[in-house]
Amino acid sequence: MRKKIKRHAIKLVEYLFEDILFRKKNVNGVGVGLKAKDGRFTDNLCVFVTVEKKEELSELDKKDVIPKRFFGFQTDVFPIGKLEEKSDWRGRHRPRKLGASCSWEGLTACSDGLPIWDKNDPDDELGYTLANGHCIYAHGRADVGDQVLQPSPNDGGKKDEDKVGEVTDMNFEMSTDLDDNIDMSIFKNTVKMDRENVAGTTYIPETRYLNEGDVGKEVEGGGRTVGKEVTGILINIDFTAQARDDNGNIRKYKQCALALNSDTEGNHIVLGGDSSSIRFVDNMPLLQTFLGSEIAAVFNQVQKSLDYAKKEWCKEFVLTPPEKKHEGYVAVNPEWLTDEEVSTRLNLRETPGIKDNIIKTLSEGAKIETDADYEDGHFWIKVREK
Repeated sequence: MRKKIKRHAIKLVEYLFEDILFRKKNVNGVGVGLKAKDGRFTDNLCVFVTVEKKEELSELDKKDVIPKRFFGFQTDVFPIGKLEEKSDWRGRHRPRKLGASCSWEGLTACSDGLPIWDKNDPDDELGYTLANGHCIYAHGRADVGDQVLQPSPNDGGKKDEDKVGEVTDMNFEMSTDLDDNIDMSIFKNTVKMDRENVAGTTYIPETRYLNEGDVGKEVEGGGRTVGKEVTGILINIDFTAQARDDNGNIRKYKQCALALNSDTEGNHIVLGGDSSSIRFVDNMPLLQTFLGSEIAAVFNQVQKSLDYAKKEWCKEFVLTPPEKKHEGYVAVNPEWLTDEEVSTRLNLRETPGIKDNIIKTLSEGAKIETDADYEDGHFWIKVREK
């Protein structure tokens, strides 16, 4: 009973006066513990203080010395090193992962967005990333060609060494005069991005607008700051948000999605630094994080951003790399093809000659174009897929 009373008394002292200890150099933890002596724990309760490292008394200012007794109770000092958040979502990833730390070189921190490709550029294997404008364009502070870093500068990202993309001119110019803004930027990838998040979860590469049947569905995904996959509930799919930026400017955003900013256990699903992170409905990347409060989380609809890009920049973006069209040579009999398709299986080769490497085999009915006449006895002809 006496020991129990003593524990409560120490806990009360810790609760009331721990800030005195936290102000001392190296201190990173305070609690109630067992006093150690000669490498072993005793039965004596004490005020347990942890520090990044122990230093000689002669190297400490008097104000930083932890007293042997604190409000009448013994203390014990234990070195545990520097306490850091160890979330993989803030780490460096090659290839990149959805939701991991990523932002413009001049920003603190955001999350990596959604990989997309120009449908009409099959030779571009790296593609682009759909992100929030305030994470990449930074309300006009960024310049075209500036670096995008993964991880973000706040998480240790360094220019050149951690460059994963470049700012483009595809940025929605938000304005207080507009009734409908989109917090979006599209940057060019210089490093590959996987179609999975840090937790290893992949998604269906399809998108669409939300509809009334989606109300009440789960919103899933994670970001740089929440540091894990979380699940929320959609409560509105056609929401107009009005928000004030850091400069006091008020902007409106239409066709947003609204979700409760907590899961079934009361954990937040969106925190500062999660902007640009993609959230999923029915395992499809339909939403992009851009606003949040203690109670609610607000998302862009991905399809709205893609439609704007098509209208404004004449670029049709898709969620998987477009199939690359091949060209090469085939040995043919005039009866094996028409002007536009082949009537049998044919090997497409890099150059004329049956010993050359096969690029692929064209199936019966494959659509082709040709710009060469028949040559030599083997009837080699250059074709390309349509």
